[in-house]
Amino acid sequence: GSGFAVDDEGRILTNAHVVEGADAVTVVFPLWKDGKLVMDEAAYATAAKVRAVVIDRDPNRDLAVLKLDSLPAGTHALPLAAEEPDAGDEVRTIGAFTRGGDGLVWGAVSGVVRTAGPQDMDPDRRRRAVPVREVLSDARTNGGNSGAPVVN
Repeated sequence: GSGFAVDDEGRILTNAHVVEGADAVTVVFPLWKDGKLVMDEAAYATAAKVRAVVIDRDPNRDLAVLKLDSLPAGTHALPLAAEEPDAGDEVRTIGAFTRGGDGLVWGAVSGVVRTAGPQDMDPDRRRRAVPVREVLSDARTNGGNSGAPVVN
């Protein structure tokens, strides 16, 4: 799964299903070289790994908050949007991609917002206890980028 820093105190937001059953997880941050995201899977074999503790989770909204002791140097919080995007807006999902195996590589995919707002059904078409505000897009996703930020 993926996630993103929401403050400079070491809090990370991800999906609850990414950390389901865990009280602590290992976090690998994306690597950058010459201002570009490293997308070579082999480079991540020796990347620094940081321990994070799950401090809160909401299965209905499929959200979890993790806490690191500190963020790696150069890592900053991603500002949250003041308002949700409109249908037809272009968005990108930035996160980890597994390429179908156990390897890890970071990347981004583009898509277009289909709808934004309260959703009564979860992605598996099960009725939620409380409607959740979501942004649904046609960006191609996989198991590695659950919890990744959607940016515009």
